[in-house]
Amino acid sequence: MAIRRERFKPDDYRIGTVLQNLALLYERVGKYKQAEEYCQDALKLFEKREPDLARTLECFAGLYRKQGKYEEAKELCLQVLAINERYLGPEHSTTAMNLTNLATLSQEQGNYQEAELLYRRVLAVYEHRSEPEYPDIVRILHLLARLYQEQKSYQEAEALYQRAIAISEQHLQQEDNVTAAELNNLAVLYHEQGKYQEAEPLYQRALAIDEQQLGRENHSLNFAINLSNLAGLYEDQGNYQQAKQFYNRALQIRKEVLGWEHPTTVKTRQRYNSLLQVGQQGENDLPELLQPNQPKTEEGQEMYLQE
Repeated sequence: MAIRRERFKPDDYRIGTVLQNLALLYERVGKYKQAEEYCQDALKLFEKREPDLARTLECFAGLYRKQGKYEEAKELCLQVLAINERYLGPEHSTTAMNLTNLATLSQEQGNYQEAELLYRRVLAVYEHRSEPEYPDIVRILHLLARLYQEQKSYQEAEALYQRAIAISEQHLQQEDNVTAAELNNLAVLYHEQGKYQEAEPLYQRALAIDEQQLGRENHSLNFAINLSNLAGLYEDQGNYQQAKQFYNRALQIRKEVLGWEHPTTVKTRQRYNSLLQVGQQGENDLPELLQPNQPKTEEGQEMYLQE
């Protein structure tokens, strides 16, 4: 940073770009105070350059959101949206992304009606283009489905997931990971409702796609999610031997990618270790956690990570 300042004048906007990048770096590692300081410095340089100002405000909004300061984040998101609508237009990809961020923020605050309107506005932008952007359409369908699922509106969520799968199978053949993700997510929806027969073939299809695309020994976190979800399904049905096999595979991937002490790895290890006790006990003596057909918790299954 010192070298950069020597090369340019103190008010050179290019320094602001460096400040933005530093802010994002500190945000990713959870050093929010330092990130906020760099954002403040960038804002001073970009006061008269609104497109650049919008990017810095968006960085600020992300900081507030991660700290649970939703009202402050929303105010900044609205400022970003106004700037980009003015400079880029209401149907530009960046503007659509701003709307998506605002919708997600509204959803996190429990403002479901507002979130739905914003998601549908974005969906209309993507669908009405002369050349539809199918990956973006699938992503918004997924977010809308998650919104309905969160409200237990399962029929609406199911229809959106099915539509996302159909689009990905028809238009995104070269991106099988997208299809696998939506198959997994629909399976999670069924699993959450106790519809095990509907969920199992979808989990298996997603797993087969990942294995075919990346190989049986692939170490992607989404692959581990699918393994863990299928293990959970077998566990819920009382099929503990198969559940152990899939939890073990998921555990090995998460240990290698995330580390042994990561919360997700720890959770998987606990499930696996509990199942190891099954052979030493009768089913009636199992802890409540392992009793089949127990109601699912909100965090019972996992959605694929959005890349």
